[in-house]
Amino acid sequence: MDNLMDLILLHQQSKHKIYHLEALFDDFAYIGTDIRANSLDEAELILKSVFGNKFPEDPTIFCLSEEWIH
Repeated sequence: MDNLMDLILLHQQSKHKIYHLEALFDDFAYIGTDIRANSLDEAELILKSVFGNKFPEDPTIFCLSEEWIH
């Protein structure tokens, strides 16, 4: 189990940016903060996967911040 966790942590450390995304749909706000990804597209996929089938189809997703990891 430790090897799997090490692999996951290593994969997350190789990301170059941290995103803060929000998706609005009807009366709901889907918020993703501190999303580590290499691109906005990847960050959006992570946001969608976190909420799973509760995430609406084709909502408007706003990128509130994009920070480089040094």
